[in-house]
Amino acid sequence: MVFRNDPDVFFLRSDVKLTDAQRIKLLNSDAALGGMFLTSDNVAQWGDAQRATFERAFMLFVRKECAK
Repeated sequence: MVFRNDPDVFFLRSDVKLTDAQRIKLLNSDAALGGMFLTSDNVAQWGDAQRATFERAFMLFVRKECAK
């Protein structure tokens, strides 16, 4: 593979100027379209809901990558 899409980082923390819906859309877009999956969040500070949201998106990313 010569090229991978770098969709930028996603955020699940609440101190960024995005709504909850925008954060989830960014996360899911990164998972579906990106060639890598990056965040600048301190994941140790995520609550249960943030971890569950990440896990769903990560599984989308893994299924997409394994289908290649």
